[in-house]
Amino acid sequence: QAETEAREATERERTAGEQAKQVQDAMGGMEARVKTLQAEKARLGAELVAAKEELEEVKRREEELSQQSVTLKASATKKAQEVADLKALQRRLQMEEKDRMEKEHEAWEVEREELLGRIKQLQSAVKEAEKTKQQQSTRPDSAEWGDVNIFGGGGGSNGGGAAW
Repeated sequence: QAETEAREATERERTAGEQAKQVQDAMGGMEARVKTLQAEKARLGAELVAAKEELEEVKRREEELSQQSVTLKASATKKAQEVADLKALQRRLQMEEKDRMEKEHEAWEVEREELLGRIKQLQSAVKEAEKTKQQQSTRPDSAEWGDVNIFGGGGGSNGGGAAW
């Protein structure tokens, strides 16, 4: 019986030794796995930090671009308003110039009509003078022109006449 117990004890020790070896092997594998996981954790942590920094850079750049966009939109709106104002000013100046030209043309037409009227008066006066000259040439005192007034009006060289 002691032999049986000794064999059983030896068997238990051998089994316990095998189990301890298996546990030790498993612990070694677990330690290696833990080291691998710790290295992976460190790598992922570094990637996370880098990703966070990159994200912050992207957010900062996005904010800058957003501000630039707002500034550019405001500038474009201002430029569009300036262009609209310049076009309105150009149209107004064109209308004023057109109105001025029309008034100037009308004034020239009035002056032209006045000048044509004066020319007709002068032509009539010249015809009248020629007629008077012909009539006087048949009279002995035809050399006297003192009574001929080509401007119409009261006779003599100082008698009234058309106003210039």
